[in-house]
Amino acid sequence: MSDDVELNGIRESDFQSWKHHPVSKVFLRYLADYRDTLRKHQLAVIENSPDPIAPKAEGEYAGRVRTLDELANIEFAHLVQFYPEEEEEPDEA
Repeated sequence: MSDDVELNGIRESDFQSWKHHPVSKVFLRYLADYRDTLRKHQLAVIENSPDPIAPKAEGEYAGRVRTLDELANIEFAHLVQFYPEEEEEPDEA
């Protein structure tokens, strides 16, 4: 994605700066680590369930893991795709 695309005045280079900020790095690491913890809990629930297929617990954990994975790996393009109508056009001279 080129840096001339803006979303609410934010360019991809701004987004990349945010992702590399020390606070953002800790937050994104937390999301990824929490996702991995939920994966382990999901496996434990399945392994310890009297019913070999525990769809309710499995589905809940799987959905939470996917959501955390999406958040931990967010890219500027994902935001632009979600908010296409807010993409700003370059000023015409």
